Amino acid sequence: MDKKLVDQVEMALDVADNQAKTTSERLTHSQVFSKLRETVRG
Repeated sequence: MDKKLVDQVEMALDVADNQAKTTSERLTHSQVFSKLRETVRG
């Protein structure tokens, strides 16, 4: 797998973890992964 892609995914997951710790907003599986796919595919 492309290191740049892995780094982008890791960064997005870190952001999501931080967001989950600091807010009560929750997203569905579909919301999370559609945004992730959009980011990865550009």
